[in-house]
Amino acid sequence: MTEVVKKDVAAWLESFRDGDIKDKKYQAKLFDTFVISVYLYDKKLKIAFNFSGKKNTISVPLDASIVDNIEKGETHLTGVRLALFW
Repeated sequence: MTEVVKKDVAAWLESFRDGDIKDKKYQAKLFDTFVISVYLYDKKLKIAFNFSGKKNTISVPLDASIVDNIEKGETHLTGVRLALFW
């Protein structure tokens, strides 16, 4: 088993801090690192995160305007914020 040092984990996490959220490569890096899957249902969005333990999945209720925007090809979710605390 490899020993993980707290300062190394902190440094690795900080490497994500300065990325440009509008950059597609940076978005892909975040998704590949932290997200296992995303499911879009009629009335909710379910996201499974890449870590063990409780609360590694969240569900976000969707109102009709968000679903309409997705169906129109407008991929931005204006006003929707997801936060994960652990």
